[in-house]
Parts: sequence; structure tokens; C-alpha cells
Amino acid sequence: MAQLDKQGLGARAIQAYTGFVKLVIVSAVDPESGEPLYPRKWNHSFIDMPIVPYTKQPAFTEEKMSSIAKEPTSKYQVLFTLLGATGMRIGEARGLSICNINLDSRVIKITHSAWRSDIQVPKTDAAVREIDVTAVVAEMLRAFIDKRTSGLLFPSRNGLPLSQSNISRRHLHPLFEETGRG
Repeated sequence: MAQLDKQGLGARAIQAYTGFVKLVIVSAVDPESGEPLYPRKWNHSFIDMPIVPYTKQPAFTEEKMSSIAKEPTSKYQVLFTLLGATGMRIGEARGLSICNINLDSRVIKITHSAWRSDIQVPKTDAAVREIDVTAVVAEMLRAFIDKRTSGLLFPSRNGLPLSQSNISRRHLHPLFEETGRG
């Protein structure tokens, strides 16, 4: 481990490399019996594995989410409220089509996500799902969608999905800084 540290690798990289080596060793099995060829019990203290401290990702408190929801209606206020209320991933919200929103039954069907400026099918079958929304969120979406019947819920000016880095840099990070959580 000391050599990896001397090469300037961080604790997470060292853990990742070590994890890969462990997987390779564990995957070696006798072809006839299926038993491991190199059974190991790893002593992380002895091999001086680095400790990766828990790094808490910034998150909004319930109070901050409520204050965001009370701000004048903008696409970002609707976006952040939708993400907070549903647990939807940012790529799913960026790729969400209006035709997949049923406000009468208060259901959003996730069938696509956005990666950069491309709309794509989710990577796993489990990602395709329906999400129930509250009456308050449904009414907010109804007002935001207004008379639109097709297209992305959150399009950019050129009709493509909003840029994730722009959302973070221009809107989310300032909100974190404003609350001292940046």
C-alpha cells in the first residue's frame, strides 16, 4: 500500500485497486470442484489499507426544500421540487417527456433518461417504473406544463435536455452556498 501511496494515489483509488485484485484472486476456482484456489481472509490492518473517511454529500434540509418550493415558479423550482418529492434521478427528470405524465391519476412513467444531450433508454429494466406524485406536486406540474402536450418537461432553449452541469453550477450550487452548505 505504501508504494501506491508514494505514487500519489488517493485512499479511494487504493481501495478500488485492492478491491479489483481481491476479486481476481477470489474468482480463481478449481474447474472440477468449484472450490477457491486461493482462499483468503484479508487482514486490512496488516496490509495498511487506507481508511476512506465518510464524506457527506450536501443535501437540502426539509426547511430549505420548503423554501425552494415557495419561490416564484421557475423551471428550476419545479425541477428541484419534483426531484425532492419523487426521488427521481436528475437524468430521468431531464429526459422526462410530457406524454409520460398523467396528472389525472398523478403518475409519472419513467421510460427514458438524458445523458448529456441524448435521450436514452434506462440501463436496467428496474429503472423503467411508475412514480406516484402528491396532489400538490401534480397541481404544480399542471401549472408548469400549461397547454403543452408533447416534448420534454424541462427543455433547454434549443429543445434538448437541460445541461446537468449548468443546473448544478448556475442554480444548485448557489442554493447550497446561500444556506451555508456549499
